[in-house]
Amino acid sequence: MALAACSKPADRMEIKQLRTIDAAFRQVPEAMSSSERFGFSTSSPASPRRQSKSVSLSWKVPEGWEPLPTGGMRAASFRIGTGAECVVSLLPGTGGGLEANINRWRHQMGLEPLSSEAIAALPKIHVLGVASPYVEMSGTFTGMSGTPQPDWALLGTICLLPESSIFVKLTGPADEVLSQREAFQTFCQSLQQLESDQ
Repeated sequence: MALAACSKPADRMEIKQLRTIDAAFRQVPEAMSSSERFGFSTSSPASPRRQSKSVSLSWKVPEGWEPLPTGGMRAASFRIGTGAECVVSLLPGTGGGLEANINRWRHQMGLEPLSSEAIAALPKIHVLGVASPYVEMSGTFTGMSGTPQPDWALLGTICLLPESSIFVKLTGPADEVLSQREAFQTFCQSLQQLESDQ
């Protein structure tokens, strides 16, 4: 973690985190469940490793976001308020594609899937210079724990890069999540990628 102080009052400091992620990930079959994609299950068949450059991501942490431990494909994780969590995941290739993943999120919220046309018409935010779809959903969230969470919300975006995809998703009680709309978008737009030949 690097701390960079600008010409701001001493009680306010701009925080920037830098973490290098090994991008030699497994190819992720589209049929994989969320548990299998994020390493919580070993039932999926072994898949070939993708040889690629290592990837470094940097970001600016919004005020009040508490960093949490990371691992696997999680590049970053933050606790927000009492029950909300934001996760940044880095996957190889398209990670299953925009339509499949946005509709997977909608399914987690108990919502009907969107058509390809509706997904193409979603608002965009710029992440790493790429116009990326921005989603905002409310409903009853059922994540990998299987426990339904009524009156929850989800903010998310998916940035498709030439060799990898970045998923940013914030979930939690609706009042906490929706109050973070501006901070979430600012965080996503703060992401930067550096590549090395390592």
